[in-house]
Amino acid sequence: MKMPTKAELLKLQKRYHTDKRIAEALGGNVTEHLVQYWRRKKGIPHRTFPKYSEQQIREIWERFGDDFRCGQELGLSKAGFYSWRRKYGIKEKPKALKLEQLELRFGSESKRVRNGVVVEYYLTAAGKILAEAASQDRVEFGEEIEVIPDLVLVGEKSERYANLKPSKKTDDKFRRVVSSPASTQFNGGNPGSVFTLLEEGEILPNKLVLYAGTNAGGLAAVSALTIPVDDAELGNLLKTGRCKVHSPKVIRITLEGRLQKGVAAFDIFSYAKANLDPDILDGMIIEYTGTVVEKLNMYERVSLCHLTQLSGAMCGYVVFDETTRRFLSKRTQSSYKVNFSDSKAYYHKDFVLTLSGLEPQIVSSSDHNNSFCVSSETEIGDISRVFIGGPCGGSYDGMKQVSDIFRSAGRLSVPFYISPISERAYLKALKKKILVPVVESGGIVLPPGFDLPDIPGFDPDTDETILSTPISGLADSPKNLYFVNHITAASSAIEGRLQALGR
Repeated sequence: MKMPTKAELLKLQKRYHTDKRIAEALGGNVTEHLVQYWRRKKGIPHRTFPKYSEQQIREIWERFGDDFRCGQELGLSKAGFYSWRRKYGIKEKPKALKLEQLELRFGSESKRVRNGVVVEYYLTAAGKILAEAASQDRVEFGEEIEVIPDLVLVGEKSERYANLKPSKKTDDKFRRVVSSPASTQFNGGNPGSVFTLLEEGEILPNKLVLYAGTNAGGLAAVSALTIPVDDAELGNLLKTGRCKVHSPKVIRITLEGRLQKGVAAFDIFSYAKANLDPDILDGMIIEYTGTVVEKLNMYERVSLCHLTQLSGAMCGYVVFDETTRRFLSKRTQSSYKVNFSDSKAYYHKDFVLTLSGLEPQIVSSSDHNNSFCVSSETEIGDISRVFIGGPCGGSYDGMKQVSDIFRSAGRLSVPFYISPISERAYLKALKKKILVPVVESGGIVLPPGFDLPDIPGFDPDTDETILSTPISGLADSPKNLYFVNHITAASSAIEGRLQALGR
């Protein structure tokens, strides 16, 4: 008999388990020893039977819905049971609430010690950062607290910040940053962009960053907390180094599943926002976690946090993990403390979104609370202009993806512009020559930090349909502007019409 292929052998092994039963199924002159020989030739190991079956793990998970309590049933640790769940791909919470899962958590519980009963509090990572900045053990939702920030960022574009100067107490924490390259810079100075601070390792985990006159929401990608302050508090902040803020509620969004090719952080956030209550983000801190977030590179996380802040949330931040550690290890030698949310921490809302099968999305500037699949949007005709920039495409990784798409493209018939997120990203792109295919195709490379309105001669009234990656406020954009991810924008520039990658 002809030797089966590796795929055929694996299929037989999955169905019959043992070499003996495989031989019996094949019949003829096939023996158990011959099946063993085939396995060795194809590099297929002997099948071993797991200690716990998928049915056992799934049944216990449906009963308790908690790794710790499930592990207790089997004599395993919390991490041990979690490993078994991951092995069988059981990631979603049980759909039906069982009696065993009725364990209410209010963020605190009594704990008896030798001298009596004390209360032990469980906090989110954001709650720990705010409590530490306020020199308190904990903070209550809605409580007005006085905090000492680790960094204060002030945008130079608005005139109302021009005469503000930090005192000696706050001078080392104060940074003036560029909000737009078209703006006038102060006293011949050369302030850097918000994202230059990130690339230079000045933004670290567990830090409280307050900002005004600029959009610094993306900095929370490294597990920092970024909170905007108003004019009334800014003057006092620069004089005393202290500021009053209201402790916001915290919402956790867990993103699970496997992303398709051509899907970016923009699509993740657009889909999440469209499937949640439109007002749920307003004034909240959003904690992002889950297997999808773990696989995002740092600048996709920056994009996710940037979009969260643009949409009305106080801050969106990503929990610290190995990706964060590797990113920071290349940029700073400073030591830093990392706060993680307690397993029993209280969240105002807790959402789980499964993103398997998610397609690239498109969002209209006239209805930025809803998103639609690019493949289903047939009413949009020819594209008149395409712009890529900011955190949702202007990073080095984003520009490299765009360059790879343009590498085999011919001459573009649609005006195309790309702006790096920072000078550092621009210089790296020049050294690596990744922008050459863009220029060869007829695209225009703008200075770092440009937004769509900064393009010389740009008039939205003369364009029919504009595609762009979002940088500034979504609601104030021209009505003929549509937001897409940078991969879709590049693909559409080649086609001259709305087109997702590979579709």
